[in-house]
Amino acid sequence: CRFAGAGFVNFAGLTPRQKVVREIYYTEESYLRNLKTLVGLYVMPLQIEAAKEDSFVTAKEVNALFSDIGAVIRISEKLLGDMTAHLETESLDANIGKLFRDIAPLLKLYTAYVNSHHRALE
Repeated sequence: CRFAGAGFVNFAGLTPRQKVVREIYYTEESYLRNLKTLVGLYVMPLQIEAAKEDSFVTAKEVNALFSDIGAVIRISEKLLGDMTAHLETESLDANIGKLFRDIAPLLKLYTAYVNSHHRALE
């Protein structure tokens, strides 16, 4: 069993490959939910704060901390949407590699996202 967003998921009776694919799916689902929480609880309030004249943070600092977060969310939404469509038709196990191959060019954005994190720490 594994805890997923909707509750516990029973992996009993699945092949090892099916278990791995389901784990990838539920991890992506959790990752996307956490990204959206980050935006709602921190990014948006900081952007609003940065717009104030006497703010403790500047828009430039907020952008340095969270640059490309919107694009990262869109990539995650696409991947999760594609995986969900295949899961519903019971073809996810056979197509997981193709999904990652198709999205691979977009994953280069993560390099910029990680690099901006290092710059934000300075």
